Amino acid sequence: PRSGGWRTAFTTTLVLTLLLGAATWRATHFWHDSIGLWTRALEFDSKNDIATFNLAVAYQNANLRAEAIERYEQTLTLIPEHEPARRALVDLRADRGLSYLKDRRFAAAAADLRFALDAKRDDLGLASALAFSLSQINRSAEAAAVLKDAIGRHPDNDELAHNLARLLATSSDPAVRDGPLAVRLALAVRERTGSRDPRVLDTLAAAYAAAGQPDNARKIATEAVALARQLGQPALADEIASHDWAAAR
Repeated sequence: PRSGGWRTAFTTTLVLTLLLGAATWRATHFWHDSIGLWTRALEFDSKNDIATFNLAVAYQNANLRAEAIERYEQTLTLIPEHEPARRALVDLRADRGLSYLKDRRFAAAAADLRFALDAKRDDLGLASALAFSLSQINRSAEAAAVLKDAIGRHPDNDELAHNLARLLATSSDPAVRDGPLAVRLALAVRERTGSRDPRVLDTLAAAYAAAGQPDNARKIATEAVALARQLGQPALADEIASHDWAAAR
């Protein structure tokens, strides 16, 4: 009888062990990593902001950018003042926007870069990237506004001033084109750079042409071509020579 009881106890223990093992395997299926864990949590409560945020972090750590962005946005829908989610979302969309820009997906880049710049108003790189993206999709008025706002914050930044001067000088939109302002900006950049940059001179030539000063445009364009050749940049010299700003205006 005692041996029979031992066998019964052993059988019961074995069954319990197998059942617990099966339950553990099923749990492991859901909890094997953070993505699985927080995804499972959201199946129980789709408005659990802790789960949406931690799932976003898990996706970001796994380099799943689109999924992370979606979950950070979901977190902010649930908790608009969730600053860690907002900061992470801004950084992710900035990176994605720059990636879109590199791939020449300008409309998509503009959307992400606009979102990021609204949160990081002093980021000069984002401002320049957004302005360029907008200019490539015929939204030059918006591009000019972005650059003017950035220059208002950083009045001595040569890159911003040069980009704005070129946009104002070359825009196909007459409401945006502003030759006199382009000339003032380009002259200031030329002075600060010591007339050592052929591209700045090329932009100044374009600005003179836009301002109705073809003689000055031809003179500066000639200087720009000569400087590019002097600096050992024949391809740039040929590019500048092909512009012929005075004739274009």
